[in-house]
Amino acid sequence: MAFVSNFTSQFEIGPNTARLAVVTYGTNVTDHFFLDSFLTKSTLMSHIGSIHYPDGETSTHLALQFVENTILSPANDNRNVTKIVIVLTDGRSTEPQSTAMNAIALKNNSMVEVTAIGIGKDVDPAELRTIASDANHTFQVPTYDVLNTLQAELTDTTCNTCKNDHSDICFVLDSSGSEGIYNFKKQLEFVSLVINEFTVNGNRATRFCVITFSNDAHTDIHLGTYTTNQGLLDNVPNIQYRDGETRTDLGLHLAHAELRHSDSKVVIVLTDGRSLQPQGTIHQANQLQKDGAEMISIGIGHSIDMNEISAMASGPDHVFMVHTFGELDSIHQQVVDEICNKNSHASPLVTTPMLVG
Repeated sequence: MAFVSNFTSQFEIGPNTARLAVVTYGTNVTDHFFLDSFLTKSTLMSHIGSIHYPDGETSTHLALQFVENTILSPANDNRNVTKIVIVLTDGRSTEPQSTAMNAIALKNNSMVEVTAIGIGKDVDPAELRTIASDANHTFQVPTYDVLNTLQAELTDTTCNTCKNDHSDICFVLDSSGSEGIYNFKKQLEFVSLVINEFTVNGNRATRFCVITFSNDAHTDIHLGTYTTNQGLLDNVPNIQYRDGETRTDLGLHLAHAELRHSDSKVVIVLTDGRSLQPQGTIHQANQLQKDGAEMISIGIGHSIDMNEISAMASGPDHVFMVHTFGELDSIHQQVVDEICNKNSHASPLVTTPMLVG
């Protein structure tokens, strides 16, 4: 319980800030307190210290089911905020199939993120990955003694607001002749990786648009065309490669038109060359920034103009460089973090059920 106490101590606890519930499980599941049971940090910390070791088998499936049906039920959790479920276990579930099914059911709620932490050599890494929302929410440590080494990284994961972000994000993709269709497809794979980090459906959905440019520019996906992550991800690979010159300015002009009614907007530009109209490109980027857009620019390869890439971006931390199209996947999380940082808060409005096995 030292880990739970140390983790909790970093947050502001209260009716309008973070709330915490703790469930332990062995053979059976025990709810020690609900999300609204203790709304001051001192009272909450005191009760965490009194929680006893559960003993028994590893009924992870029952714990996940209990969180979905009871802890996060409307009767016990009526706030429209992100739900962070943190599962700690040192073994394999006694019912792996039921655990997988219950994890999927829990994650079907677009407001829920699940982090899985495995302790020791007896855990099943594949099962941890099945429980967690994605690979970035999966952790392993060799012993309980080193659990606290995860504290900073876990806090960053918990504070990440992207699943509850409601920005409009527009990709502006180079489709010029210097790329070829194979490298163009690598850009589309990068787009899908970024999209997968956000929630497209729900009350605070993120909307996406995709624009390509070569001799001219095309809006291949308009904002709000697809209202589910899967629908959007199914259609991104179908975007057409068109060949031609590098008219980045025309791509940015279309992005400006697409985002003109958006309150919170982000433009992500990818290119492997110099714009055919550099002054027009910088002008369009400046217009977008004046209109409130966060501009992220990604240069690929050795033929780009570093001054142009930097001038398009909102700042130095919004500039990314890779040597090849194949390296784009290595920076997708950094790009996502930059988008998330614009809406980050010191005391996140989250509810956090903690499952300890």
